[in-house]
Amino acid sequence: MNASHAAHPAAGPPSPPAGWYPAEPRTERWWDGTRWTAHTRPTLAHDRIRWAGIPWGGPGGPRTQLVIAGVYVALALLPTLVAVQARSSSARAMGLLLASTLVIAGVLMLVNAHFCRLIAQRRQWTPDPSSPPTQVQAP
Repeated sequence: MNASHAAHPAAGPPSPPAGWYPAEPRTERWWDGTRWTAHTRPTLAHDRIRWAGIPWGGPGGPRTQLVIAGVYVALALLPTLVAVQARSSSARAMGLLLASTLVIAGVLMLVNAHFCRLIAQRRQWTPDPSSPPTQVQAP
């Protein structure tokens, strides 16, 4: 056994950094790095998660976002059919361009639905005064 290994017992996971963490619906509580404090603040009306430089989430919730995604994908079927049956290459290209744009919009709505689900989970979370917060914030 390595002598330096025996001298340093295994430490637990590092404590989350000090900061504001979701507490109650539309409320955040301050974690000072070692324990919860009595300091609270209201959250914004529409929570957002910043990922890849884009604020995701917002009003509507995950179910609404999934419905919108389904509408976009369903709408993409019509220009796809037009493109398949088109005789000219320009009509085919325009149909495929429109269809791909609608499919991409649907995929983005699916990603947004995921972030809306994470925001909904944040709103349900309440801090345990005896334990540190978990990292629920997106990187």
